[in-house]
Amino acid sequence: MAKIKRAKLILAGLAVLSAWAIAPGQQAGEKVDIRLTFQPGRYEFLQEISVYDERAMDDARIGQRIDTVQTAYLRILGVRGDGRIGMAAALYKAGHVVSTGPMGVAEWGIALRYDSTDPDKQDPALAEAFKTLLDKKMVFEVPPARPSDAAAGKCPAPLVDVFNRRLGGKDLIAAMTDGFRQNLGEALVWQPAGLLPGNPVGVGQQWKGLWHVAIPGVDAIEVPLECKLASIIGHGERRKAVVEFSGKFAGPAEKNVREPSTLSGSPTTTPAGGTQATRPAIAVRIDKVCVDVKGTATFNLAGGITYCLESEQAVSLDMSLVRPDGKTSPAQASSKANTKFTATAQLGTEYNPLDDLTNGTARTLPASGP
Repeated sequence: MAKIKRAKLILAGLAVLSAWAIAPGQQAGEKVDIRLTFQPGRYEFLQEISVYDERAMDDARIGQRIDTVQTAYLRILGVRGDGRIGMAAALYKAGHVVSTGPMGVAEWGIALRYDSTDPDKQDPALAEAFKTLLDKKMVFEVPPARPSDAAAGKCPAPLVDVFNRRLGGKDLIAAMTDGFRQNLGEALVWQPAGLLPGNPVGVGQQWKGLWHVAIPGVDAIEVPLECKLASIIGHGERRKAVVEFSGKFAGPAEKNVREPSTLSGSPTTTPAGGTQATRPAIAVRIDKVCVDVKGTATFNLAGGITYCLESEQAVSLDMSLVRPDGKTSPAQASSKANTKFTATAQLGTEYNPLDDLTNGTARTLPASGP
């Protein structure tokens, strides 16, 4: 009898261990329907982006690193009949650092720096740009599908334009607002849509997905992905589905584009008379593109929104420099980007400057794009 009781206790213990082996919130054999429904809600949105670029053209070999961290209050206002998602955001903290230098050098010089929490670390050009957004309420609509300009790699680059003194006044406000809206669209709507299974799935189940890569001068590239539901975590309104994904693309560019503006001609002083001449522009032809991407997407099941999208993306380009006389020389460019976007749900008692906005359809700001 004692042996029988002991055996029962062992079996009961094994059952408890088996239950603990399942992720918290996950039930054996359970399937979940992962969808983006964008239920009205209050969030804190954090975006962390680190991009490292290398370029080798003729004898020039340079590198650039960009690190950006931005935190904003966010509200999902609802979905219109045509599928556009109403959002409101207020950026309240930002940091941006651009470092440049020769490839292979550990210590680079900082070309641009902005830290909203430290006045001593604010480049005037970036301070001018960010002050148009900090603590300002932005209300806009994000289309359910990626706009054609974003798909073709023609997204606004307001910080670059600010540094080159090409934007100011109302143009700057519109560009910064549109750039922030594009970031929200990529992080919460367009990229996550390519990771959805399309039907209920269980832990361990796999499906095909797509990852969009926009490269200036190249038709949009859709990288085929292998996706898998890794786990289900949390309980009730905090339940989340964790999806792992990875994929590669290698092949010729969809189209070869000559872009004289990429390496445009520059004025020079001639020895005779000090007159100005212009060096001929060198066009760039993109011949081959390689992409390697992997990451994790965590979906808030109750809110129908992406809780966290974390990715590592590497892109390399084989190019040809085409001179006016028709001669060509090889060139390469590569980029590594680590990104993390997080939308953390806020409790009703937490401060949110957007609480005075009513739920419903958001209005579209002027010049905020399609």
